[in-house]
Amino acid sequence: MIFDVVRWSKRFVIAASILLIFCGLARSTALAQESFSSGELPDAPSQTGAQSPAISSQQESSANLSGTVIDKRGDVLQGARVTLSGPADTPIGTVQSGVDGQFQFKGLQPNVYKLTVTAPGMTTFISSDIPLLAGEFHILPPVTLAISPVTTSVTVSGKSKQLSEEQVHIAEQQRIVGVIPNFYSSYDWNAPPMLAKQKFQLSIRSIIDPVSFLSVAGIAGAEQYENVFPAYGGGIEGYGKRYGAAFANHVSATLLGRAVYPSIFHQDPRYFYKGKGALKSRTLPE
Repeated sequence: MIFDVVRWSKRFVIAASILLIFCGLARSTALAQESFSSGELPDAPSQTGAQSPAISSQQESSANLSGTVIDKRGDVLQGARVTLSGPADTPIGTVQSGVDGQFQFKGLQPNVYKLTVTAPGMTTFISSDIPLLAGEFHILPPVTLAISPVTTSVTVSGKSKQLSEEQVHIAEQQRIVGVIPNFYSSYDWNAPPMLAKQKFQLSIRSIIDPVSFLSVAGIAGAEQYENVFPAYGGGIEGYGKRYGAAFANHVSATLLGRAVYPSIFHQDPRYFYKGKGALKSRTLPE
């Protein structure tokens, strides 16, 4: 009886041991499959962790520089040109201030820098030396730009009047084919302006020129032939009246158009000869 109990106890222990071994193997296989399907290896080193020291080292070795551009009233200036220079004024880079007037330079090596800030219609700002250390985030005080003063330069030459008189004398000698007066054409683009006195002088010279008397005589003769202004009558008396009227028109037109109005409105009555270019560009004023 006792022998049978012992024999069945051994069989039970052996069967239980085999069952425990199979259960352990099944659990280990399930865990391995779960780890493989998730793609994670518990013992593999993290790549992010491997790169962090390099990125951190690069950030710690570089510096940043930033600031704001404003005017005298304290308003921010957009579009100001900010140039960064290194030692010996070596250009490093150029940026423009944003809508908030701010600018920034990133990834700078430790060194001594200088800023130059310009804007249209504003004065130029040049900073003193700006030393930057590794890992430094340097914020400059506001860069203030003032409005550029407008400078008007007037050069007075004692020879200007003399040169102008010489131009008038040259004009009085100008004639087309040596006969027709060409007093009001200038071939010098840099000719000095005519004074009011010279405008009247040249207009009177044009009025009393012999060709002017001949022109007026021709106009009066044509009017006499066509019987223009019949009230003047005919014959020598009618011709004389027509001649006087035509000459009066010539005098008034020359004085008013060549002397009086140009003097009042500070205009030059001369035609400045261009000498080149298309017909349109030579006839129409620029």
